Amino acid sequence: MKVRQVTVCHTCRARKLGCDGKRPACTQCVMTRRKCAGYNYDLIFVPMSKTGSRVRHGDVSKKSPNNKGDARAEARRRAALKAEAHQQSPARQDHHASALYPISPSLHWPLQHIILLLIQNFAPTLHPDVTDLDAAFSPPRICGSWVELLPDIADTPEHEVTIAAPVRTLAMSILARGYHGIAPMGDALTTHCTALRSVNRALVHANQESTNVLTAAVMCLMISELILPQSDASTSQTHVLGLQALLKLQGPAFYVSGQAHRLFIGLRPAMIVQAICTRNPTFLAEPTWKTVPFKLIKPAPLHQLMTIAADLPGLLREFDHSMVGNPHGKSVGPQPRKVLSSHLELLHVLENWHNNYYEQLEQPSYWHADRKDHGPCLWFLDITVANCLTHYWALWIICVTNIRLLRATYPDLGALAMLIGGDVPESTTVTKCLREIAISILESVNYLMQDDMKLYGATSLILPLQTAFQHLRSHHPTEKSLIEACDNSIDSIEGKGFHYIGHFLRATCTG
Repeated sequence: MKVRQVTVCHTCRARKLGCDGKRPACTQCVMTRRKCAGYNYDLIFVPMSKTGSRVRHGDVSKKSPNNKGDARAEARRRAALKAEAHQQSPARQDHHASALYPISPSLHWPLQHIILLLIQNFAPTLHPDVTDLDAAFSPPRICGSWVELLPDIADTPEHEVTIAAPVRTLAMSILARGYHGIAPMGDALTTHCTALRSVNRALVHANQESTNVLTAAVMCLMISELILPQSDASTSQTHVLGLQALLKLQGPAFYVSGQAHRLFIGLRPAMIVQAICTRNPTFLAEPTWKTVPFKLIKPAPLHQLMTIAADLPGLLREFDHSMVGNPHGKSVGPQPRKVLSSHLELLHVLENWHNNYYEQLEQPSYWHADRKDHGPCLWFLDITVANCLTHYWALWIICVTNIRLLRATYPDLGALAMLIGGDVPESTTVTKCLREIAISILESVNYLMQDDMKLYGATSLILPLQTAFQHLRSHHPTEKSLIEACDNSIDSIEGKGFHYIGHFLRATCTG
């Protein structure tokens, strides 16, 4: 007789999902925002003995106080073991999983179990008041919400065919990640190639009904390439172009609500960050794409910041054109003056966002901490605050630095009266502020790279770290301690298995 596990909740059992037995609600139900139906059962079936003899019927049906108490004690013991395993580091969780299932190129686990592995390793555990969201507001995280939709996306046979290979390749990348990976990196690369072919076949038959599953599949591929050591910037850019094509195919009204909206707010920040890093304009800066998807569900502060940031890639392209082939002393044409004005306007919008955001916080958003292993670092109220502030700091540095460069390149622009925080852009006060903000980003690495932040913490560091490292290396090259801290941060990121991020930072932060 098949034994029902008392550490699987009713909701996960009905949907045939993996369940970690956490109480009062399992991780699967919390992540997917379903009501966890609990673990209580009227009957507990006792298995056959090793000699093959059956337990007497009276022993099974009899509900004496001792038997019932023993069963409940055993259930509590199993739940406690499950909870303890859930609190372990991702590497130890993966090792426990590998003891239950064989690790192979195709990762022969039930698909919903693999998805649970992704959720446990990608999305950080949020503070209770973050998970209990008002339905009128979009989730606050920068790119984690799309992972939590995977159980629903893979819930139909036709969608499972499309999503299975990309989900497995991301899972294999997680298991193979770092120096202590429990799966061969070669298997992860092989699985990745299989997933690429699977998605290419699905794209041939793409339609409106398959948009969401294809979007999630491409996101799995893109995130896995942040881990795989053989990835480069061109492959990541290819996935971004694919995501852009999928979004444009449907139009902004498609993403107003439901599953499509949650996918949109999950992938939009990644696309905007990629556009800023590569300095390529994005269609997400168009007014309809800024407003229509948030017509019914108001954007959280982090998504409001991303709406502002969407204008920056196009502005950076105009800045680059203004700085090429224009020697010092040349009179100002309309283009440099327009670029300067646009930077100043964007800076004011950013500062207004920052002021409004701080008014909403009822307690200190971050503080300095002295970690014995890492020295001074910043610790934040939660990961949402860390994402908001580190990205705001990065955008502020970019705008102020470009304003100073434009004014230095064009003397006529330098003569214009303008203030940043009450001081002229070239003042020592602004210079000091730029340095301090870049250091603040650098000191945020330990918080976002801790095990509790999972993969999400590292992927949300790309733009802030690139900006901080570029500024410190370019403007403070003689401060050896800062340069060494930058190098140590990259080593730490690569040491945890994020090869692409480390390679990207080394390649782009020397300018």
